[in-house]
Amino acid sequence: MNKNYFNYLLKTRRVPILFFFAVYIGIMMVTGLNAHAEPDRGIELIVAAGMSATLTFALPVLMFSPVHARKSADVFMALPISRREMRITSLLFSFAVSYGFYFLGSVLLWAISGHTTIHIQTLCFSLIFMAFGLAVLLLFNSLLFLIANNLFDGVVMIAAYLCMPLMIFLAEVTTVGTLWAGYTSSSWYSGRALYLSPVYMVMENLVGIIRRVQPYNVFSWNFVIALVIFGILSEIGLRKEFDERKTERAEQLSDGIFAYPLVINVYALISLLVFAVQVLLDPREVSTLLLYLILLLIYVVASFVYKRSVKLEKKTLLVFVGEVLLSIAMVFGAWNTHFFGLADHYKLDRGPYLWYEYSAFTSVDDLGEEENPGYDREGEVSEWMEVDVTICIPVDQLEQYREVIDMMDRVRVQAIDDFYENPIQMYTNNNLRVFNSNEVDHYKPINYNSYRIHELLSEEELKVLNRYAPVVVSHAKGWEYAPSMKLEEYLETKQ
Repeated sequence: MNKNYFNYLLKTRRVPILFFFAVYIGIMMVTGLNAHAEPDRGIELIVAAGMSATLTFALPVLMFSPVHARKSADVFMALPISRREMRITSLLFSFAVSYGFYFLGSVLLWAISGHTTIHIQTLCFSLIFMAFGLAVLLLFNSLLFLIANNLFDGVVMIAAYLCMPLMIFLAEVTTVGTLWAGYTSSSWYSGRALYLSPVYMVMENLVGIIRRVQPYNVFSWNFVIALVIFGILSEIGLRKEFDERKTERAEQLSDGIFAYPLVINVYALISLLVFAVQVLLDPREVSTLLLYLILLLIYVVASFVYKRSVKLEKKTLLVFVGEVLLSIAMVFGAWNTHFFGLADHYKLDRGPYLWYEYSAFTSVDDLGEEENPGYDREGEVSEWMEVDVTICIPVDQLEQYREVIDMMDRVRVQAIDDFYENPIQMYTNNNLRVFNSNEVDHYKPINYNSYRIHELLSEEELKVLNRYAPVVVSHAKGWEYAPSMKLEEYLETKQ
């Protein structure tokens, strides 16, 4: 670090830093005064971390914007210190601002109201982790800003990469949820796209530290490992994008491989995958063609922002058509292979306990015959039976429950086959849910899969299940339920 350059930054950036500080302290004080309404929740630390994380997006723009302007790039890069010293000093100055605000704000609030809302251990852990998290965010966001060649594109890169993991996650929920039988947001695959978002991982782990007593807020060491990888790669990238940067890049097109060429095509492919699912569901839908035309227009506009040219080039059109064909091939390939075989495979031991939840609406006379609640064909209010059973199996005792597992797996396999017979599924209220958990009582689902079932368990099979867990039966007519009864009681009433 160069002390003279650090002092120079302090003098030249004094006004915006003081402005940030005033806003920061103002918000923190308001949050702290309202924190007593919800004690022991640490909402002050979360708000403080959120504002410091926001600074990690703004500070790289403030520190490195001179490299993007022709008038200032030559002077900035010719300062009498090495570029390595300049980069390190700028990053340390930014870290001192973002982390310094968090440290001062959180410690101040702890001193004022911490005795009722923040534990000292929680405060210390949060301070240690946020030092690491904010450092990674500064490295990553600085790299994003510098992969561009002008100020506007640098801001666009930061925003584009910030939103990209969310877009991938939403596309995952939309496409995978349609193509993968049994998939839910708690399946083992779900949410992997969020590992592409450093800010999400930092904030999620901070919440895990602050609210660690809650089973749904858990500190993840996997996130820490991912953040370390992001930090290392960002440092390597910064050496190339700043230390070895040519001043001639200022105000040029941002045509680096990780700039517009990657961003535009990733966003286009994400959108096209969602559209391809609609083609699968209903190839005759006219609005789908309109959506493709609108996306093509957006693609052309994005190319204009990139190249500053309205001209529709042949290469641009060919790339777009190629991505359309690729997305359709991926979607139809996933559908015809049961999502590349993943839908057929279910691992039973992803947690110490295996759960089966079976719920079905059946005929009054036969618990193995499906009945849709509502109205019958004559318009009369229908009546039905609702059958529910929940079975918890210790994973180390799977063989003792082999009869149950084989029975449920037959229902699951049949549900998967029914799912892929027709993209447009018949509505049903009947479900089989399969998942694991770490606890036998208060469980958080692991690898949670839910299947719509049309082929129900027979009454004889329900008798078998009843030996392992109580099968509950309820009679309903017009959504008015009678008191529930055990399976034995229902069978006695039939005799």
